[in-house]
Amino acid sequence: MAKATRKAKLESRTARNKLKTTHEPYWVGIGRGLYLGYRKGAKGGGSWIARYYLNERYIKQKLAKAD
Repeated sequence: MAKATRKAKLESRTARNKLKTTHEPYWVGIGRGLYLGYRKGAKGGGSWIARYYLNERYIKQKLAKAD
C-alpha cells in the first residue's frame, strides 16, 4: 500500500521556508497518479520533483531548483 502524502502548503516561499529539511519531499497531488513535490535543501534552497504512476510503480523526476 502506498504511503499517504503529506499535506503541505507549497504555494509561497514563506510557507516553504517553514518546512523541515527532510530527504523525502513534501508531496501535493495535482492529478490522478500525479504529484508535485518539494524537497528542502540543508543550505536553504530546494528542488521541485514530479512523481507519477507508470507501469504499476512510481517514477520520480527532478524538475528544477526552487527559490
